[in-house]
Amino acid sequence: MGTYYIIVVNPRKEIVLIRDIIVSLASFCTLIVLLVICTLPVEAADLLLFPSVTSTRQSITDAELPDKKFVPAIDIFYSTEFSQTFFLAEYLASSNENELERFQFGWHILPGKTLWVGRFHNAISFWNTQNHHGDFLQSSLTRPSIGNYEDEYGPLPSHISGFLLESTRTAGDAEINYTAGIGIGPTYNSTLHPLDLLNPQHPGKLAASFRLGYHLEVGNPDQFGAALGYARIPVINVMQINEVRQSILSTFLNIEKNKFHLIGELFVFQNRVSGLGSTTNFTTLSAYFQPEYKLGESGRTTLFGRLEGTPNAEKDQYLFLFPEFSRSQAVLGLRFDLTPSQALKIEAGRSHRLDINEKNINIISAQWSMILPL
Repeated sequence: MGTYYIIVVNPRKEIVLIRDIIVSLASFCTLIVLLVICTLPVEAADLLLFPSVTSTRQSITDAELPDKKFVPAIDIFYSTEFSQTFFLAEYLASSNENELERFQFGWHILPGKTLWVGRFHNAISFWNTQNHHGDFLQSSLTRPSIGNYEDEYGPLPSHISGFLLESTRTAGDAEINYTAGIGIGPTYNSTLHPLDLLNPQHPGKLAASFRLGYHLEVGNPDQFGAALGYARIPVINVMQINEVRQSILSTFLNIEKNKFHLIGELFVFQNRVSGLGSTTNFTTLSAYFQPEYKLGESGRTTLFGRLEGTPNAEKDQYLFLFPEFSRSQAVLGLRFDLTPSQALKIEAGRSHRLDINEKNINIISAQWSMILPL
């Protein structure tokens, strides 16, 4: 009798291998396109540097709460335009991380509509799409916990690698804009890890978002709107959890009147946690609002405060994967614009983190930041 061999094929591993190959090829092609772009004449280009130095002290320090003394950082932003195409890149380097945050190519496909491909900010967070990574751009020293980036224990995907459509149209005196993105989201391994274009290992799964904004007047910063988001998040090295499917609904408000500025967001998200043959749903609400007021006639000093809270955060099995996430937080601070391109911020806050039971952490921070056009 002849010898028979049985070949067992694992479809899941084959799919992962194919996905890794596609991601690697896409990254290689992106670098080739970048080299081609650098040889083309451009109509407009911006190169901005956002250096900063941050010092933080907190009332509780131990192995899990190290005292962060000085954190120097620099954010490098570059954008260029030629004909009907655009290129945008942002790289952040600090004593804590080095990461290519954004890398996008865009095309004007129709009047008022731009299609981008690459790694971009998730439209689900209004704060992040307004302030990005440059510390100088935001009035406060810190961001709301719900809006923290992935490597800062943020629980929401902040970056997507794929396709982004932006559209703007006028309706009388008003302006309506929407943003729709779809692509690869993050993987969880101690923190969320979005797809790293420079080292595309362990890519995530589907992530998508849609945001609709309404300006009362064209060019007026006052606006409000809502967003929807969805992400399948693979979970690595966590017992009993294999994947989280996250659905998000958010609303935002931004008002600027003379010396007064108010920004706020409300998030309602459902985390569908799967593992070991069981699935559990957790619905959580999180909100923050931050009023700001410019003091004096010059307006060079800004007083700001922020209240934020996530009730019942400790009951959400997914949120418990983020020990530094604050279930509640209050901050108060001052920003001094030393020059039009330099700012000094001082901020004091009280935070109640998920991993510190029945204790509040008092935090005081100072930061120098700058915008440097080149």
